[in-house]
Amino acid sequence: MDILNKIIALMSKEEQRNYKLYAQKFRDRDDRKDVRLFEYIRKSGPKFNERKIIRELYGQEGKNSYYRLKNRLLTEIGKGMVLHHNTGIEELEAYHYFSLAILYREKQAPEIAEFFLEKAEKKAKSMGNLGLLDLIYGEYISLSFSLSTINPETFIEQREENRKELNRFREIDNILAAVSYRIRFAQNFSQQDHNIIDLLRKTVDEFSGDPNLQVNPKFRFRMYEGVSKILLQNKDYEELERYLKQTYTEFIQDDLFDRHNHDTRLQILTYLINACFKNKNYNDSLKYVELLKEGMGMFNNLLYDKYLIFYYNSLANNYIELDPDKGKEILEEMLKVKEIVRIPLYRSFVTVNLAVFSYVNGELESAVKQVSKLRILDSYQSISASMRMKIEIFELMVRFDLKDFDTIEYRLNQMRQDFGELLQDKAFYGDNELLNLISEMIRVPDPRQKPALKERILHFMQDYAPQDTDFIEYREWLKAKVTP
Repeated sequence: MDILNKIIALMSKEEQRNYKLYAQKFRDRDDRKDVRLFEYIRKSGPKFNERKIIRELYGQEGKNSYYRLKNRLLTEIGKGMVLHHNTGIEELEAYHYFSLAILYREKQAPEIAEFFLEKAEKKAKSMGNLGLLDLIYGEYISLSFSLSTINPETFIEQREENRKELNRFREIDNILAAVSYRIRFAQNFSQQDHNIIDLLRKTVDEFSGDPNLQVNPKFRFRMYEGVSKILLQNKDYEELERYLKQTYTEFIQDDLFDRHNHDTRLQILTYLINACFKNKNYNDSLKYVELLKEGMGMFNNLLYDKYLIFYYNSLANNYIELDPDKGKEILEEMLKVKEIVRIPLYRSFVTVNLAVFSYVNGELESAVKQVSKLRILDSYQSISASMRMKIEIFELMVRFDLKDFDTIEYRLNQMRQDFGELLQDKAFYGDNELLNLISEMIRVPDPRQKPALKERILHFMQDYAPQDTDFIEYREWLKAKVTP
């Protein structure tokens, strides 16, 4: 897809509306080819036909004019996006003020330039943007030639201190990049005679010129964030569990946690809970669930509401494995917690988990009723389309097991309309293919009797990578349909 098409596809409705207002503000012509091109790209999506729009705008020989129009549209969208967001994103605000300072310096208005530099400096400091601060201090020093009120020595000193810190962070980024590469591409490093902690320390020793860097709290937190992200992306839960257990213990022993980084403490615990659960270490997972509950009460319940849903959900998931009846009780209790039920996404998630519990226990009618009740709630439409699609796919799977084929046929057509655009996205290829398979299976309830369909199902089972958002594992469900 062309970069212009990608940019327009990512624009929200508000951003699209803002661009059209911005475009009309600066041009009064009725025949706005840039707006026509914008609208065509927006509406056509993946069906975009460049030849067709060239003919519509310029005729057969208008390719050069079309490419000039594309470049102009790309430029104008960029300007409009910056203007739209420069008061909502702190970093853009800071660069906006810095740009104005340069503009007024060029216009020989140093007092105004200084005014905007001060604003940019304040924003950059609040964000900890050391790179921008380096540029700002350089501008102050340049302005000192024009303004006697600016003492360059002050900003020379500040720039040097800032550069030391900036260099330290650049060193950290260099090490993180090296660590990331080694984790991603080292073959079977966890099976060799060292674990990930050893790999990290070796990498730090090789790439760091600062012997004290390994004990620097900022570095250690950055390293945790980088390594955890890589292991999560790779779904390497065994290595993630080992790494986080040691990291959390060391952070506690070295007293690194305080009110300002309390969110990181609770985040580490949630990652640990999830990793242990994925590795079927349910008792360890529950141990960290209790530590999470304890942490949620710290600093006068500072982040209690933020982590409440994860606490309850982790408790329920583990007990469903260890003591299913108690797990069900926890899910039912969650629907009485006001902090959970007032948020449509949370309420939906809990309800579907109850439906899945019913399905796993063979209570198919109960599972369908749970989802049906959920879908008629006014709040249901407020949750994301992808979440609603996953819920309704789960419902179809349960209805198939109930042999409710007439309802499935009706719901399939409705889902194609409701989620058509989503199903065309490559990210949801597996969901689309599953719906195609279900559409065929309702006509041949026993796929073993139709070799071509059975082959398609087996091919899907081989290729599809399970998603954490699948309420029933697609491959396992299909396997039961094609095996004796």
